[in-house]
Amino acid sequence: MARKSYREHRAERTAALSDDGTDLDSLASFSTFASHTTLASHAPGTYPSFSSFGIDGGSSPYYSQPSGLAPPTLRQRTYSNVSSLSRRDASLDSIGTPSTHSRFLSPPPSDVPTPSGLPPSSAPPPSRSVSGEDVVRPRSKEDLERDKRRRRARNEERWRRARAREAAHDAPVRRVAKAANSILGPVWTQAVAFFACVAVRIFLTIAMLWLDDSSQTRLSSEAAALRLACAGRVAPLLRPLVPLCRATFGDAVDNSNAWPGTGAVVAVIGLRLAAESLLWSAAVVWASVEGWREGRTLRTKVTAIVYLALSSVLVIREAAFLPVRSALGFAAWALVATVSGYDTAAAALMTIASWFEGSTRVYIPAFAVYAVGKNVWLNGRDRGYLGRLAVTVLATLFVLGSMSPVPLRERGAAIAAAIKVTSVSGCIRALLRRVASIISFRNIISTIALLPSTYLTLKSSYTLRPAAHEPASADVVPATARLLPIALTATAGALTLLPVDPALPLLPLAFASALRRDDDEWAVAVQMHHVAAMSLWPALSGILLTLASGYVLAWNMLIGARTDAPSPMLSMHQKTTLVLNLGASVWPLFAHLHLAAHFKWAAQYVGHALTTFMVLSVVGVVVWANMRLVKTAWAAGAL
Repeated sequence: MARKSYREHRAERTAALSDDGTDLDSLASFSTFASHTTLASHAPGTYPSFSSFGIDGGSSPYYSQPSGLAPPTLRQRTYSNVSSLSRRDASLDSIGTPSTHSRFLSPPPSDVPTPSGLPPSSAPPPSRSVSGEDVVRPRSKEDLERDKRRRRARNEERWRRARAREAAHDAPVRRVAKAANSILGPVWTQAVAFFACVAVRIFLTIAMLWLDDSSQTRLSSEAAALRLACAGRVAPLLRPLVPLCRATFGDAVDNSNAWPGTGAVVAVIGLRLAAESLLWSAAVVWASVEGWREGRTLRTKVTAIVYLALSSVLVIREAAFLPVRSALGFAAWALVATVSGYDTAAAALMTIASWFEGSTRVYIPAFAVYAVGKNVWLNGRDRGYLGRLAVTVLATLFVLGSMSPVPLRERGAAIAAAIKVTSVSGCIRALLRRVASIISFRNIISTIALLPSTYLTLKSSYTLRPAAHEPASADVVPATARLLPIALTATAGALTLLPVDPALPLLPLAFASALRRDDDEWAVAVQMHHVAAMSLWPALSGILLTLASGYVLAWNMLIGARTDAPSPMLSMHQKTTLVLNLGASVWPLFAHLHLAAHFKWAAQYVGHALTTFMVLSVVGVVVWANMRLVKTAWAAGAL
């Protein structure tokens, strides 16, 4: 059997690929010998002229190579109207005639040798079959209809997924925000949402005062404490406010539980709301700024404001007149300032928070590790970064110390006198006792729990640091800022296991999940809201407990929280918190029944079980936060 020529082989291959539906452009590959010879015969960056196929040669502005094998950047379909193979052979055999056509198609013999049996033409053979019929035919009507059905099915699948995701995020507050936006516009919608949250807080506070006697007692005690503070020694900077304070709260009385006047009640409620407004304002700024950075919709921003401002733990603490934790507002502002690049302001705010409330010091390790990691990320560009932060902390402490009722010179004199009286051995023994009190099983476990977040933050800062030629400064926010809220959650949870304080790990987690970037993150944050509200139950009693648990369920419905998490552990936790809230809402009613007297022995076990549940929840959040740190660091390219 005679061996097939190259032309016959290419023709059969063309017919086979056309029958399979393969794109005919693949036949113009420059991996063949003919394509190489064609491209080698012209200057780099120019296309050959295929006049018989309707393609003109010219200079390529897109690609240029020093060698002669530069492939073209744009491949165009080539179709032939030649009716038979004999005609094509005749045109190829006449290539030696001097013409413009032959000059462009045939390379000089001195440049590229032409093997025997192959035509000197560099143009790929036309797409032809052996029989001489055209290979490229117009697509049939059935093929067009089939493609149309496929496109329609793809579009319907996209819309189905979008509707399913919208249904999963659907909530009453989102629907109200959508309707308000069409009437008021985006700016007024956010403002109305904020003031509506403030009105709800005031209404719930008044309702609690009217319904519960214990709230009235706590309000009277707080007014008496402010009255004594006005009558006592006041810091020099606050002395101009003493006359106003005495006019509002009156003189000190013996009975601290006496009901204050109307002005004093309004002043106490106003002071509590002002202290809480630090956290509200931070929530509004976070929702607006981060939502703008991420391009989130107005409904998501309004939902984030309501989610943070009407948080169950904040509302219950305010309405029941439990001690206000205004320091959490300073910590929230420190987080907002850090992720915005204002590290100096964040250091001052975190110092103020730890000055007013010692429990917020659990955030200091995560902020310190972030600062060290950012210094590593700067890679020697700003050597005074850590020094500026240290000076800011010392200056803030000095200003706060000057606001104390006891002047700095008196405190310094007392410390100097104590050092003079105490011997060197006594100082050493006191220092050793202090170190021994720090070394405990609880502190060792907490330190071990801090290691993963510390390592991941520093590792990410080192891996993601810019190159030497890339600009970077202390004002730039590094990619590790995405790790800070979750690192704060892991650190605060590890340091507050015993005694458990779910509000501390909840704060950064609530801010991180406010815009609902991830469904799992948002579901975990909602469960931490429930656990933090449960930590207030021992301070509530009677109808106050019923109203508090009822508000938690209402807040759950308002933001669109569900109990269908894909994780089995998280789903079980959701159902457990739902059952506990329902049980707490009916517990005061059950306590008035005669049957409850037979179950008094079970009350202490219920308290222990609730404490155990909260501790296990915080442990689970710490484990989840460290796993989340690993995923976020990997997504940022740090691992």
